[in-house]
Amino acid sequence: YLFALSLQSEAGFKQAGEYLGCSLLIPVYFILLWGFIHHLFAGIRYLLIDIEVGVERDTAIKSSYLVLVAALLSAFVIALGVWL
Repeated sequence: YLFALSLQSEAGFKQAGEYLGCSLLIPVYFILLWGFIHHLFAGIRYLLIDIEVGVERDTAIKSSYLVLVAALLSAFVIALGVWL
């Protein structure tokens, strides 16, 4: 809907920008950002597992927690830089 609205006219583009600039959407943006970063870090983790790095059970558990924490911290730092 917003994409179609933004392509209709200059006024529609401004209206779509106003909708996206709503402060109620900031948590949604943060969750999307965290999901992207988590997916990136988890993908790197699985690439390492594919080349036999971190395959042992204890190492795999630690690396999974590391991915969770690193993604959350990275998303938080990026969010602070963008929204503050």
